[in-house]
Amino acid sequence: MSGPDSTPAGLNLKQVARRLDVHYMTAYRYVRQGRLRAWQQGTTWRVSAEDVEAFAAGRRSESRAAPAPPGDRARRLAGRLTAGDEAGGWSVVEEALASGVAPESCCVDLVGGALAGIVGGDAPAATTPEHRIASAVAHRLVLRVGARFPPRGRPAGSVVVGAVRGGPRPLCLAVAVEALRLRRFVVLDLGVDVPPAPFVAAARRFDRLVAVVVGVGSARGRPGATEACRALHDQVPGTPVVVCGWKGGDVTGVGADRSATDGGALVATIGSLAPAGR
Repeated sequence: MSGPDSTPAGLNLKQVARRLDVHYMTAYRYVRQGRLRAWQQGTTWRVSAEDVEAFAAGRRSESRAAPAPPGDRARRLAGRLTAGDEAGGWSVVEEALASGVAPESCCVDLVGGALAGIVGGDAPAATTPEHRIASAVAHRLVLRVGARFPPRGRPAGSVVVGAVRGGPRPLCLAVAVEALRLRRFVVLDLGVDVPPAPFVAAARRFDRLVAVVVGVGSARGRPGATEACRALHDQVPGTPVVVCGWKGGDVTGVGADRSATDGGALVATIGSLAPAGR
């Protein structure tokens, strides 16, 4: 990938990413995979503007020639999740990343969509052996996406997350936690079967707290969610409390300030609560 000595300075990868409207790491991956011709100038990769335009034109042509059926990747990924095949699942995720899908979308839309297809739109949590296997592999995949794209820059704020006592962990929490970290939120995940006291203690200790997310995986968790919301409002007044439930599950009336039924909605809700210009 070395350019001739006479080659102009070219564009750095940040400039390439802006022109292609992709993440910086996606542009880097195009170079490392040999899909985008580049050369090194010291420790920096450089790409000519002509090569960037040719690459973009090629992507547009591919898109017109063979549009991917909606949900095709999610369906293929669902098969890998139920088979417990992390390597196969990761290959689907890598394909999406290489095609320009944003890391956050890979977590929320691709992995989250595959899980929803497995357990059904109204299913609150992993309740069968098949669901548990799929959930475990999905969690590993979103962790790998997060590790591939570590957040850079000033943290956007803090978020406390946990699933309450009495019910399973909502499937949407795993994908949402990594998506929030990709958005530069500092996330403390308290895990499952969390009583009110840890929610309150964490809310008191974290700086720049944006919200506390109370996960409710089934109707059995409603009493625990109500208890946690009441404790947070009484002992840490002014803290936004978001209940993450499930599609079709009634999470109204538990005392939360906001509610979300899937990972994408939860990420969007937290983003709306974060201070402007963070």
